[in-house]
Amino acid sequence: PRPPHLFVAALSWHCASSGITYVVQQVYSSQQPKPTKRTHTSFSMDKRGGGDRGGGGKRKKARYCGGRGGGGSSAVIPHGVQGFFFSCENGRENKTAAQLMQVLDEFYVKLCPSAAKKETEEAAVHDIQASLEAEISDLREKKDARFTKIDHETGKGLGFIKMAPSEEGPSVQDLAKALVQDVKETKEKKCRFLMRILPVANTCFPSKDLIEKNVKSLVDEHFPTEEGVTPVKFSVVLEVRAFNSIPKNEIIDLVAQMVPKPHKVDLSNPEKSLSVFIIKNICLLGVVYEYHSFFKYNCNVLAMSEEERAEMCRKTTAPGTAPGPSKKAAAETADKPTEADTTAEKQETEAAAEEKKD
Repeated sequence: PRPPHLFVAALSWHCASSGITYVVQQVYSSQQPKPTKRTHTSFSMDKRGGGDRGGGGKRKKARYCGGRGGGGSSAVIPHGVQGFFFSCENGRENKTAAQLMQVLDEFYVKLCPSAAKKETEEAAVHDIQASLEAEISDLREKKDARFTKIDHETGKGLGFIKMAPSEEGPSVQDLAKALVQDVKETKEKKCRFLMRILPVANTCFPSKDLIEKNVKSLVDEHFPTEEGVTPVKFSVVLEVRAFNSIPKNEIIDLVAQMVPKPHKVDLSNPEKSLSVFIIKNICLLGVVYEYHSFFKYNCNVLAMSEEERAEMCRKTTAPGTAPGPSKKAAAETADKPTEADTTAEKQETEAAAEEKKD
């Protein structure tokens, strides 16, 4: 075995060299520039570490919060536009919007032949290469397109198609009526997943002042007050989703009172209906022709036969109405004397008694 003094000497030399090494490392590290502080967007790529907060944990995934105000989505229906609000099967919004834009374009050309004639003349003047370049540029510039799909997050199974304003072309009311009338006559849906469609003449924020301002322009256009004008039977259609800032009865009274007096209210069979559709923070205003005659513009019901509609009415009761009394109950009610009949009989009996006394 080695002598103990040699072991002690070796241990002393090792401690001395370690101390020298530690001092050199401290001096070297003090002369090096300090690393810059990492921002919240950077993260460590070390699999063992947890980013800036040290090791021992999993690295969290980076998150992106789009939209305004640091969160939420900015995909909403813009204000001051016209178009069509539709409902469809869940998950079929894009497919339905593409088919609906194609169908609306067909009806647009039918109702306005001058638009088709103009497009034909322009195509004849230019050669094939120029027409292709023009078509590509039109597709890239969506704002110049006749119909444009608006991306929004108001709910599943809902969509909105914006229509570019035109002085010569048909209105959104005429296009919507032509579409549902075709479904009713042919019993065929050109848009497979389309359920319901509503024309929208204008959009705004759902406040009383803005609703009154925009409805006034619709009333002036569709309900004239000149002499000799035939009175129009109208109604107010209100649908509200995820909105409770204004009571429903106040909105209905506000809109109904704006229609001038020559025109009359008819809730059973109106010729024109002022539609107010509020969903979250957007208000869709429009005028619908023959709303009840076309089954609230429900394409599924319009495509049914008379027998299928009758069967559907038997199975389901219309909302807001109670089932009528049976034939037996109606007969019993008819046989029973009413309070007015009893009072009249008493008066006749008293009058006869007085005559006998006289």
